[in-house]
Parts: sequence; C-alpha cells; structure tokens
Amino acid sequence: METFLTPARLIFSPQNLWVWVSCSLFLSVMINGLAWHLRGLAGDPKPQLIEWILSFLRQGARFIYFICLPYAALLGGLIPATRAGLVPQDWLRDLTLFLPLSLGATLLLLFLRAWILRQERVDCGNPNSCSQLPSWTIQLRESIYMEIHWAFYRSAPLLVVKNRAQGIVLGLGIVAVESWLNPAWRVRWQDPGMAISALRAAALAVLMAVVFGITGNLWVTIGVHVLVEIASGWAWSRVGDRISEAE
Repeated sequence: METFLTPARLIFSPQNLWVWVSCSLFLSVMINGLAWHLRGLAGDPKPQLIEWILSFLRQGARFIYFICLPYAALLGGLIPATRAGLVPQDWLRDLTLFLPLSLGATLLLLFLRAWILRQERVDCGNPNSCSQLPSWTIQLRESIYMEIHWAFYRSAPLLVVKNRAQGIVLGLGIVAVESWLNPAWRVRWQDPGMAISALRAAALAVLMAVVFGITGNLWVTIGVHVLVEIASGWAWSRVGDRISEAE
C-alpha cells in the first residue's frame, strides 16, 4: 500500500505546485495553438449531432481545465484554502465592500471605454469588427472559470512570497504570460474593434486582482467579477452607441 501512496504524495506535495502551474501553462499553449491551427475547420458545415458532440467535448474539456484541475490541487493539499481566499476571516467587512467595489470597477471600465472611443473613433457597427456581447449565462460561466483559474495561478507565488501584494502581482503576471502565448489573443490586439474587448478583459483581470487584494475573499471576488462583467459589457456597448449617434 505504501508503494502506491508514495507517487501520490509526490504529485500532491505543496512543493510541486509550481509544476502543476507549469503543466497548466503547457496545456494552455498546446490546446490554444492546436485550436488556432484548426480554426479553418470550424466554419465547415457539420451534421447537427456532430456539432452537439463537439460542443459537449469542448465544454467538458474546459470544465476539467478551469475547475477540476484547481479543485484537485486544493483537495490534494497543494493549495491552502486560506491562501486561495476560500476561508475568509471577515464576511461582514467583505460583503460591505461588495457593492462599492463592483460600482467602482464598473465606472473605471466605463471611463476607459469612453476615453478610448474619444481617442480612436472605433466603428463598432460592423459585427466582425467589435465582438458582440454573449448571454448573461455565458458571462456568468466565464467569470467563474476565470476567477478560479486565476486563483490557481495566484496561489503559487502567494506561497513563496511573504508580501501578499507582490504575490498577487506575480500571479497576474502568470495570467498575462498565458494570455500572450495564445495566438488568438495576440491577433485580437491587431484589430481595433477586437482590441477593445481584449483591453476590457485585461483591465478586468487587473481590477479583480485589486479586489482580491483588498478583500482576500475569492467568493466575493467572483461575485464582483460576475456583476462587473455583465454591467460593464452592457455599459460599454451603450457608450459606444451613444457616442456614435452623437457624431
């Protein structure tokens, strides 16, 4: 029995959390690169059953990557629940900060949107130029996925860096590296319309890192992310419409 348990202890040793993060980055690079090279096949017509099967497999793989991988690391003891923000110390304080932080983050993104449009005059009338807003259910799902994924990356530096703010910044740096290694993400910055949505996603990641730094509560950070994602997405589209009408 001891022979079988030894490999498991090695795999789930807290010292190997960086190995898990590196493997996650490697999987991200491989999958995103493969998806990029096969992007031309996505538009080919397929039977409805095949479309459903492919969609099910894709969403299942994303659920395993974004949720199951961090959860396995948590259950295996690689990530302390306190470091991940799963065991907050002051719920009353954190819930009191929920609405002010959500409103502040939304307003900052709104001001950013207005400033960009004033500077660049990006035309969002073309659906191929500016990405359309997904449904609120998709925004909810993606917000949860991102926050859990970011918490996973953030936990590694938080375990080795004594300064909490520095650990959060380093975790954000890992997220930035992963994003930049995605060819689809880099291409988004080359198109003015798509770059706007990419900039909002990047700004949102930074703001949520700040929110977590203030609260240390992953649950509240997820709630703020969901609210800001939906509110700012709606507000960005409205500001663009109003400025376009004014011009």
